[in-house]
Amino acid sequence: MKEYLTSLLESFVAKEDVAGVNVLVTKDLEPLYQKSLGFADLENRTPMAPDTIFRIFSMSKVITSVCMLILYERGLYKMYDPVEAYLPGFKNQQVASEGLDGRITLTPAARPVAIRDLFTMTSGIPYGNEIGYVARRMQELFEDVAAKEGTGQCYDTVSLANAIGQVPLCFQPGAHWMYGLSTDILGALVEVIDGRTLGKFMREEIFEPLGMRDTGFKMPAEKQGRIAKIYEVEQGYRVFDAKSSGMCELERIESGGGGLMSTAADYTRLCQMLMMGGTLDGQRILGRKTVDLMRTNHLTDEQRRTSVWESQRGYGYGLTVRVLQDRAAAGSNGSGGEFGWDGMPGTYMCIDPVEKLTAVYLVGRIPGAHADFIPRFTAAMYAML
Repeated sequence: MKEYLTSLLESFVAKEDVAGVNVLVTKDLEPLYQKSLGFADLENRTPMAPDTIFRIFSMSKVITSVCMLILYERGLYKMYDPVEAYLPGFKNQQVASEGLDGRITLTPAARPVAIRDLFTMTSGIPYGNEIGYVARRMQELFEDVAAKEGTGQCYDTVSLANAIGQVPLCFQPGAHWMYGLSTDILGALVEVIDGRTLGKFMREEIFEPLGMRDTGFKMPAEKQGRIAKIYEVEQGYRVFDAKSSGMCELERIESGGGGLMSTAADYTRLCQMLMMGGTLDGQRILGRKTVDLMRTNHLTDEQRRTSVWESQRGYGYGLTVRVLQDRAAAGSNGSGGEFGWDGMPGTYMCIDPVEKLTAVYLVGRIPGAHADFIPRFTAAMYAML
């Protein structure tokens, strides 16, 4: 029933929900469905193409997680190691609470943030675009980072992570689930533990072995024309300024949480590797048991109750990936154990080990509105089986 999916994607473009879309679905490592529709650049009428490059934002998190799991397999750290043992900026952390009168109380953290807290988004480290005192402090930090960038006083990935460690936490480590900068800290840990920059580690350990030639934090001049624009669709299709998204555009900072660019074909290679238990075409990136750990739900019932996104209904959370646990609650015709993640401009990927299926869905719209589009996309996708 491929026509169902094609008709749906065509409607997204025709209704101007998206300027364009790239989709690649594989089953048993073979292409099951591939479609490029609409435009990568509306102003210049550049059509979407299979090799169009997208800013994937938080789909970067899965790749950064793989990097840290490579180091985990080499015995270079333990999941419950305190982050402060590697990043001294995380020593003596405090937790902020805000009273009804707006008064802020700071109390010492009951325990240090652990590496596992970063993997599972239970660290208490927010993004700067959230509500509350800690988010405001985080936003002020990034404004300072940007200002210093303009004067040549550049932070790098590790120094920024240490600075983030000095911002109070939203809650005691491990108390709740909250999306935030945790994976960016994992990216800094890669650099501290291994010695290579995050980008170099990704290139040598993942991208080159898997043949992901169009994936990285920055694209050379000859590929710039292939990068799809992102549009703020509620602003009359105004072009989105990627610099406003934070540190993904800063010169010396490689954002493991949101800074990568990739193509549907490249990212599918990553998905297939994970689907096959860590090895693809003879290239072993991770061991099978490590992938199993990655796609196991790590949240307690209490932590899951604080994961309130509509798009997360029926899902647990593994090591930087959602994990489908309750198909009925999710309203999903996918398989239990399906896992993956998405990105701010509507991008999405999933891996279904039961069906040996991978899907990469790339668009460029703000807001992403995943809860509106992705359930319809996946319903039509699974109808093809």
